[in-house]
Amino acid sequence: MKTISRNKNQFITLCLFVIFNSLSHSVVSCQENSQTAQINDKDVRPDKEPIKLPGLVIDFKNHCVDIEATVCLNNGFLELVACTKQSKEHESIVFVAARPMHVHTALLLLGVKNGNPAIRQQIGKENPRWVDLPPRGDPINVFFVVQNADQRSVERPVSDFVVLSKERSKTRNLNEKNGPGDKLAADSTPFPHTFVFAGSQLKEAGTGPRQYLAEKSGNVISIATFGDELLCLPEVQSHKNNTLMWRIKPNQLPKIGTKILLRLRPAKKSQNNKDNHSLREPPTK
Repeated sequence: MKTISRNKNQFITLCLFVIFNSLSHSVVSCQENSQTAQINDKDVRPDKEPIKLPGLVIDFKNHCVDIEATVCLNNGFLELVACTKQSKEHESIVFVAARPMHVHTALLLLGVKNGNPAIRQQIGKENPRWVDLPPRGDPINVFFVVQNADQRSVERPVSDFVVLSKERSKTRNLNEKNGPGDKLAADSTPFPHTFVFAGSQLKEAGTGPRQYLAEKSGNVISIATFGDELLCLPEVQSHKNNTLMWRIKPNQLPKIGTKILLRLRPAKKSQNNKDNHSLREPPTK
């Protein structure tokens, strides 16, 4: 449809409709083992030319999404890799210029499918029970495009910029007071650069349109688990301040205020990270 590429408003409207359709089915699909909605490639990118949305570019040739970002922290513990502006810059490496819904749209247009963040849901009518849904969705590799010593732009995995706190990991192992789904990490554990396309959530907002929760919270790429993030780690991670395990690696990031690119590239799915639609029993107390 050539009219889509000619009219950005129509294009964005179509994409947002697909997001809402996809999200409205994502949690149901956990129970029914069905697939989330997808955009037809032939309809939206017949010539595979890059598509620009505010703050990002969808690069079909290189199969990635490039998002304008600004370094907002270069020291300390982290809750997020990326947030929206004026949200959680004090605990995130970068803030992004693009809206979370547009990032979601861009990933759908690359052919990947969203799942859900870690959430607890009631199932059953006669004998209802609560179950934990683990984070799920297609895997996305996360990179920063920064300048090297020769002032040339280089792509580096986000794992180059984050390190595990040895002190906190030792304390955590000794106390053994980990929340449900927490995974103990060794001191030498590298930070992952592959995240899950969880896709946030939609919430009813009275008589108005449903809210895309990441738009309100600012949780774009989350390390800690909040339940409304766009991208997240595969395991549940506490967001309590004294339990944050990951911190910025010294002397790796450009100075605060530097403009860089946040690059999202769909990863090839292996047998281990295919969509898991099973429901997990909640922990007993």
